[in-house]
Amino acid sequence: MKRFFAVAVLLLSLVSTTYGQTVTVRELPGGATLIVSREPEETNVVIEAFFRVGVADENAAGENGLSALLARTWAGGAGSRSAWLLARDIGKFGALGVWSTGDYIELWTLSGAAEREIAAQTLLLNIVSTPLFLPGVVENAKRDVERERSVRTDGLLSEAIARLRGRIFVASPTGRDPLSDPASLSGATPANLRRFYAKTVGADARRAVFVVAGNIEADDAERMIRSALAAGDWQAWRDSGKAAKPMILPIVATDAIPEGLKPLDLRRAAPSRLALVGFVAPGTTEGVQTAATLHVLDAVLGGGKDCRLFALRDRSGDDTPIAYDIVSRIEAGREQSLWIASVSGTIPPSQLAQKTVVATLTALADGSRPVTDDELARAKIFLKGRHRRERQRLTDRASALGYAQVMGLGATFESDYDAQIDAITVAQVNALAKRIFSTNAAYAVTGSE
Repeated sequence: MKRFFAVAVLLLSLVSTTYGQTVTVRELPGGATLIVSREPEETNVVIEAFFRVGVADENAAGENGLSALLARTWAGGAGSRSAWLLARDIGKFGALGVWSTGDYIELWTLSGAAEREIAAQTLLLNIVSTPLFLPGVVENAKRDVERERSVRTDGLLSEAIARLRGRIFVASPTGRDPLSDPASLSGATPANLRRFYAKTVGADARRAVFVVAGNIEADDAERMIRSALAAGDWQAWRDSGKAAKPMILPIVATDAIPEGLKPLDLRRAAPSRLALVGFVAPGTTEGVQTAATLHVLDAVLGGGKDCRLFALRDRSGDDTPIAYDIVSRIEAGREQSLWIASVSGTIPPSQLAQKTVVATLTALADGSRPVTDDELARAKIFLKGRHRRERQRLTDRASALGYAQVMGLGATFESDYDAQIDAITVAQVNALAKRIFSTNAAYAVTGSE
């Protein structure tokens, strides 16, 4: 208890949002980040634990797929101590979930307000702080990863995006498959996982972001998180009083798609053809302004029925519509992102559909048809409305705060999203469009024509 009061709060930030939130950001011992979202009307409490670990760390360690395996070993497996506690505790008061990407691992628990202390202990003391890499648990986690890969392969778009990303970023850690490959997965052992954990999550508390959301004061949330972590065996927390070593994060980025990259043909029979066009885009660590500008640019092109790409679907006059639907998406990464236009149900040959999309993007990049003030205003309204719609649940809002922090944007990017978007100008959007779409494109199609 003495230690709790002795350590000063290093960072404090309060932000009010449209959801009635008061968001507080604090730095914990060792450099871990705590985000508290106080929402007085909520009866539940969400506790999240994010860890910045992924494909870049696997690349540096000469491993493949261990972050996905680590996430599923933490949260599952009938033979582990954590799973036994889940059956005993989580089953009584709430739920626990796990998610991982190429950049981070996310674990969360949802409980009633009265059970928040036991939820924190189950998540942070018995799972995060005490991972048991037992052989049976690791084998169960391998089967979970295999099932996820099968589900992804079954999805036409998800498989096409994964394959296209791997081709574009072949020389970068971003091109690694977060779900590993069959050979690497089968060869992974508990010893591999222990070493990987010890070098990443277990070695540096600065990789961790904890989020507490609900009707709870910031001081109470901090006490709860500190207490649960202090009682566990998380080495990074126990070493928090020592001088921190410089955190070296391996960075290998692809600036642009190589010229002449061969189009990817999945040669997969499906009732509807799918054509993709991809470009390298900035990663989230480039900064808040660039990230917000990318959101606006994406909305101008693919957001809603008044966007530029959707207009290609219903071209008037003698022009033949090129597809049933055209959408865009940002596959965000910390060091580099992938912007994709997806054309589904192509009516003419897929290559013609792709050329039509690229022509639209080129007109934006070369300034022959720049973004207008009206398009900017529409895109901002679209983004802010979508942002509210996607954060109806407490779990969504808590997860979004942690995501923004662990991806290098900071929690304020999420809690003050409207202001971040409103600050973007037409000139910034046009400049980013020129930067992205003046480079080479990558292509993927499903099924030969």
